[in-house]
Amino acid sequence: MVRGAGNQIERATLDMNPWKYRIGKYSRNEDMALILDICSILGDKADGLLGMNLVKDSIVEISYDDSYMRFLPSDYAIDDTYTHIPCSFLDDEHNRLIMPVRITIDDNTVIDGRFLLDTGAGAGIIIGYETSSKYQLSEKLTNTKSTHLVNGGVGGERIDNVSRIKEIEIGGHK
Repeated sequence: MVRGAGNQIERATLDMNPWKYRIGKYSRNEDMALILDICSILGDKADGLLGMNLVKDSIVEISYDDSYMRFLPSDYAIDDTYTHIPCSFLDDEHNRLIMPVRITIDDNTVIDGRFLLDTGAGAGIIIGYETSSKYQLSEKLTNTKSTHLVNGGVGGERIDNVSRIKEIEIGGHK
């Protein structure tokens, strides 16, 4: 059983056979593989999930504008056209990357926090319950729309309260 981003546990199969993965010229061998029913979670638009362990020792460039991801050589000289964002790992497993983000809710409320980089999170920033309570966001955010997501990630269902805020800053970009 596998727990994910939602509130359910999904059934999974653990294949104890060795697997070899290849992305371009990079490859990785695994002792086993976790098999999920991805179609029931993501629909038929994705064939699988790609975990951080495969790429965490690499320099990876992701371009959302041009829709690509590429691996760069370990001696690649990163110039001033790139923005360096000092990220760290969430835990000792080094599977989840967190990054500093500044959120300006209104003229009086600024949150400097550490946010999990989740490429599946879509078009916004999700603020957890503890942080929301600490900054009393239920009182400060107006014109909030509640949405119910049946497929909200592995383990899936969740309810979000969506609202506009003043500004988000990541790596100096607003």
